Amino acid sequence: MINVKFFGLIRLSIKTNDIDIEANTVNEALKKISQQYEVELNALRNSIILVNDKNIIHLKMLKTRLYDGDEIKILSAGGGG
Repeated sequence: MINVKFFGLIRLSIKTNDIDIEANTVNEALKKISQQYEVELNALRNSIILVNDKNIIHLKMLKTRLYDGDEIKILSAGGGG
């Protein structure tokens, strides 16, 4: 299982701090979260995504492989004025 933690506005939309999910890639995890919690897939993809505290831009982006026990953190970029 992969543990997914949510921060910022995404957490408000999903209404939970974290979930456990089964997925082989980051993209697959995001699709499952989008379907299960009715959150726009693009909102998830446009967030800052960390796998085991490493930003996926330094890994293989959405194709980053996931393994049992991995942790994903999804941080929505907040706006201000």
